[in-house]
Amino acid sequence: MKNVLLLGAGLVAKPLVQYLLDQEEIEVTIASRTLSKAEKLIEGHPKGKALQWVVEQKEELRKLIEDAD
Repeated sequence: MKNVLLLGAGLVAKPLVQYLLDQEEIEVTIASRTLSKAEKLIEGHPKGKALQWVVEQKEELRKLIEDAD
């Protein structure tokens, strides 16, 4: 299973998130300043994860990138 990391949950992310979640071998992590926006894009999908993240959290970003493919 591949893990795709998306930074941000803006309007243009929705079609991409839906496409990726429809793929059998892909899990999606959305890291966004606004957690509710990331959660809305995931819509409870079992292969999706929403996280709150702000640009100042450099160590957290490093970990997110390490966990992604």
